[in-house]
Amino acid sequence: MPLLVAPSPAPVAVASEIHPPRPVSSEPAAQPSDPLAELSSLCQALDARIRQGAAAHAQALRRLSILRRANEAGQNDFAGLERHLAHPREAAALVFCSRAEREDRRVFVSAGSEGVAQLLPAASSGLGTVELRLHAVDARPGARLHLDLVALNDHSSLSRWSLPLDRLAPGWVAFALDREPSGAPRLLELRLAVEGPEGAGVTLGGGEDMPVRRFRLRSGGAEDKAILPAAMELRLWTGSPVLPGGALPFSAAPGPLFAEAGAGLPLSPTLMVQAEHVNREDAPFEFTAVRPLPGERAVECHPLAEGLTLASLPLPPGRLVLEARAQLRVANPRSREVEFAAVLAPDAERAKLLLSGKAQPEPGEGASSWVAAGPRTPGSLSVLARSGPRAPRREPARLFLATRMARPGQADFAWARFADIALRIGT
Repeated sequence: MPLLVAPSPAPVAVASEIHPPRPVSSEPAAQPSDPLAELSSLCQALDARIRQGAAAHAQALRRLSILRRANEAGQNDFAGLERHLAHPREAAALVFCSRAEREDRRVFVSAGSEGVAQLLPAASSGLGTVELRLHAVDARPGARLHLDLVALNDHSSLSRWSLPLDRLAPGWVAFALDREPSGAPRLLELRLAVEGPEGAGVTLGGGEDMPVRRFRLRSGGAEDKAILPAAMELRLWTGSPVLPGGALPFSAAPGPLFAEAGAGLPLSPTLMVQAEHVNREDAPFEFTAVRPLPGERAVECHPLAEGLTLASLPLPPGRLVLEARAQLRVANPRSREVEFAAVLAPDAERAKLLLSGKAQPEPGEGASSWVAAGPRTPGSLSVLARSGPRAPRREPARLFLATRMARPGQADFAWARFADIALRIGT
C-alpha cells in the first residue's frame, strides 16, 4: 500500500505581526466630567429657554394689545354709526362757554414758541365743533396756525387744522371736527401752535377762573405749567359737525364767503359721506353709482347711458342755505362729455319736478341749469335758493346732484364728480 505523505501546514502568523501594537499616547487619560460644569451648562441652556419663552410671551402680549385696541376702535366706530343713524340731523347744542372777564388776560402765541395746550372741560361724546376767540392776529407771509385735538387715553389725533394766518381775523373762529367722537367718553386736549417768520402769532383770551388746575390754559412744552388761572376763551358744541352762528363747516375766516370766483369753503365730510343714490328704480346699476369721496372732497355720480342719476346730500341742520356751489370734473379721459345739475329741494320727487321744469322753486328751493363738462374741460355750477318766507312745517331742504350724458347712448368710464362743494349760509 503506497504511503501518503501529507503536506506540512503553513506557519500560523503571529498576532503581533497581523495587528502591530498601537503607539502609546503621550496624552493623559480622560478624567471624569466635572458635575459643576455640567450643572452650569444646564443652567445656561435653561436660562436661554426662559428668555425665549419670555420674548414669545411679550410678543404675544403686544399682539393681544393691538387686537384689543383694534376691537375697541371697531366698537367705537359701530357705536358712532348707530348714534349717527339714530340722530342723523341732530341740532347743534352749546355744552360749554368760557367768556373773557378781564382784559388783562391775554396770551400771545408767537411763531417758533412751544405753543399752548387746553384740556377741554367737557366730555368727548358728541362733540362736533370747537370755537376759539382770537383777540388779535399778527399775520406774516407763510405763517400758519396749527391745531391738534388729541385724546389723552391713547394720544390719538381726532382732528387737525392748519390755516394761513392771513385768512384769520379777530373774533370767534369755529373748527368743525371730521366726525363726532364715539365710544366711551374721553379727555380731549386742544394743542395750538404758530409756524412762520418772527413776529407772526395770535392773541388768545382767558375766560373764567378754573378751580381745577389741569383745566387751565397751559404751556405746550410743560404739562403742569399753567399760563393763566383760567381756561382758554372757547365754546364747545355738540351735534353734527357744523358751525354755529351761520358759519360754514371748516370756516375759519369771517367776512365774505365767496370773495373771488371759484372760492368757497368745503362741506363737512360728516355730511358728505351721507350721499346716497335716490332714484335706484329709475337708474339701476350693477355697481355703486353714487360714492362719497371725502379724501378728494367730492361726490361721484355716474350717469346712465339714457336718463339721469340723482344723488342726495343732507345740509347743515337748522341753517338757511342761500347758495350751493361745486366744481365739475370727469375723472376718466376715456369718458364722453357729461352734464351736471344741482337742486335745493325737500325730497327727490320735488327735485325731479324742478329739474324737469314742471314746477317753479318755492322759497328755500332752487335749481341750477345743466352744465356740461368733460375730461379736459372741467366746469362749475351754482344753485341759488329762492328768497322769501318759507311755508310752515316744511321739510328742510337737501342738496340733490344730478348727472346725465350730454349725448345719450354710451356712459362707459363716465366718472362724473361734484368736487369742492361749498355753501353760503344765511342768518
